[in-house]
Amino acid sequence: MKMHGGGGDPALATRPGWRGGRHPWRPLAALTAGSVLAALLVAHAPHPAAPPVSGRPLASTHFGRLTTEAIAARIEPAVVDINAILANGAGEAQGTGMILTAGGLVLTNNHVVAGAAALTVVVQHGATYLARVVGVDPTRDVALLQVVGAPPLPVMAFGNPSGATLGTGVVAIGNALGLGGPPSLTTGMITGEDRAVAATNDAGGVEHLSDMLQISAALQPGDSGGPVVARWGAVVGMDTAAATGGRGLVPVGFAIPIGRARAVAGQMRRGRGSATVILARRGFLGVEVVNSRALAPTQATHLGTRAGAVVVAVIPHTPAAQAALAPRDVLVAVNGQTVANIQQLGTDIADHRPGAPLRITWITPTGQRKSATVLLTSAPMA
Repeated sequence: MKMHGGGGDPALATRPGWRGGRHPWRPLAALTAGSVLAALLVAHAPHPAAPPVSGRPLASTHFGRLTTEAIAARIEPAVVDINAILANGAGEAQGTGMILTAGGLVLTNNHVVAGAAALTVVVQHGATYLARVVGVDPTRDVALLQVVGAPPLPVMAFGNPSGATLGTGVVAIGNALGLGGPPSLTTGMITGEDRAVAATNDAGGVEHLSDMLQISAALQPGDSGGPVVARWGAVVGMDTAAATGGRGLVPVGFAIPIGRARAVAGQMRRGRGSATVILARRGFLGVEVVNSRALAPTQATHLGTRAGAVVVAVIPHTPAAQAALAPRDVLVAVNGQTVANIQQLGTDIADHRPGAPLRITWITPTGQRKSATVLLTSAPMA
């Protein structure tokens, strides 16, 4: 495939749409859904000529002013694995994120979280926490997450990215192949600036990213959202897309310049939407329901209600799952107000912002009446 230097002619890459399909350029989020996983892993199997991917490179591997190990020690504590359960049974996806604040704001790619019904993050000491979307910018492929219920977290040491230019040595860090565990690290250099990239997702759509850094570090699915670190220890970019179709000796990856990614995240943090920045406004409980009139008359009599919403499925890692709701439970009240039907339940939940507390009441199949206060997550976003 012919590559063009500079931003005039876009290179073809995969963007973050990572659901099925086989393209010469692949996104960096790893999809795990049945047989698709095998095709994806085969497509992204490391080429023998590529730099090795490992949890910890040898200390003797020097990389500019710092060894790769020294860079890892500086950066890895604030790197998280992101796991997304996709809406409508579309499978699961894994990516990477960078912790921006001790309170748990995490920077990642939009394509890592697009369409996610539930999100969890795994921090470097191994603990797993729920997360919700604060906002997304599909045009710039940036997303901001909020980790829920975690203690103060280590914050990414971004450093000063100025001075990074063609030939600058870099280390790319991420959750390669979505396997979890210690982050993978690969080395390379900046081989292009201001690149325009036509990014193909697995559904066959093409989106356009501009002003991208091109790097020769070997990136893998699952690295999306991870840091690209310059030789002096400063984060200069965020892993976004990679070429995996060719068999050339030099890998080709693309990263969003970190200044742009952090600026977009800052806008989301301040609650400022725009033509491209979409803030999460709608709460989400994490249940699939049908109207209680679907109950048989004997069931309705046993439960003592004809109103409410019958739970038919609970999405893992959502507020509903945390509250231990289960199929065949009947949701009968929200914040003390009777739930007449599923339409009212949907409105009651959507009227509350993500992160808002909600008191839900339900009746179990045995007739027990239970209540719990949950913190809503964010509804799936495009």
